Amino acid sequence: EEAEATAAKLKPEAENYTLSWVTAKDRAPQSIAAAGFKSSELFVIEVKENSPAAKLGLQKHDEVVSINGEKVLSFSSFKDSIQKLARAGRPLEIAWLRAGTPMKAEITPEVVRTTDPMTEAKKDQFQIGTAFLALTSDIPRSTLKAENSMEAFTLGISKTYDLTATMISSFYLLATGEISPKTLGGPILIGKIAGESFRQGWVSFLRTMAFISLNLFILNLLPIPVLDGGHLLLYCIEAIRRKPLSNKIIEMWTTAGFFLLMSLVAVVFFNDLSRLGLFKFLNL
Repeated sequence: EEAEATAAKLKPEAENYTLSWVTAKDRAPQSIAAAGFKSSELFVIEVKENSPAAKLGLQKHDEVVSINGEKVLSFSSFKDSIQKLARAGRPLEIAWLRAGTPMKAEITPEVVRTTDPMTEAKKDQFQIGTAFLALTSDIPRSTLKAENSMEAFTLGISKTYDLTATMISSFYLLATGEISPKTLGGPILIGKIAGESFRQGWVSFLRTMAFISLNLFILNLLPIPVLDGGHLLLYCIEAIRRKPLSNKIIEMWTTAGFFLLMSLVAVVFFNDLSRLGLFKFLNL
């Protein structure tokens, strides 16, 4: 009896921990999940009637564990996998646990038309008709403040690098068609975004202005004729050839760039005017 009492005292008590992160790079390592920690994001709390999930047999409190054999670590990764696989036309097999019992089945997502609240651009999203449990506590937030000018400079460089990588990735997705050209905006959209950020305060306004300036800076460096990036490309070609290009080639290059740039201007203005509803009477 004494040995049992001692063992009971030494037995660790169950404790609950809340892990939260803001960006993907801050996510808890997979070793945490391997140790038995589970994300609350993976538990179903609602299944929409007549949805693919309802037809599949998913129920409240089920825990999604994998999709096509790949372990699911968060709702975000689960959602991304659905979009990627569905757009590629591949079958989706979802595995889940119900009171510890493993289950799995194939599912065909439904296409839902959604509207971006900022750009008002419409796009198709693949959904299965489920809602998952959100974090049970608010994400702790703290103000990031540099101790000195050098640290502020370092933080600024780091933030600029992250934003630049995101923008370049967006340009690539736009070029490959994964992002619709309807999401592009011109002066009208920029004015709308600037106005909304100004109403939120000076900090939000200055952050928005910095974001727009960085966006235009990167756009200007793309190897597009007429832009600075196009001129740099010509200089590199001349440096490799060790002689200047002919005036005819430069003229053709500049003309192509001009028409490309004017086409882009026409697209963004069309998108801006469409958001204002000026083309509804034309059913465009």
